[in-house]
Amino acid sequence: MKTFVTVIKNKAEVYKDNLNFYKAQSFFLKKQWDSTLFYSMRQLNTESNLELRDYSHYFRATSFLKKNF
Repeated sequence: MKTFVTVIKNKAEVYKDNLNFYKAQSFFLKKQWDSTLFYSMRQLNTESNLELRDYSHYFRATSFLKKNF
């Protein structure tokens, strides 16, 4: 799990100018699922970068699972 967290943090640094992704990953790591859902959806609505879209989909899926939806 440490490796995965490190990868997410590194991606956030690379794309730190992308505010929605940066916030989504930040809330994801803090396990604040509602905020993760909100910012990852905003990211998906505005971004065409496939890599960031994949991360955002993962954040959303995990958040929905953790919220028992």
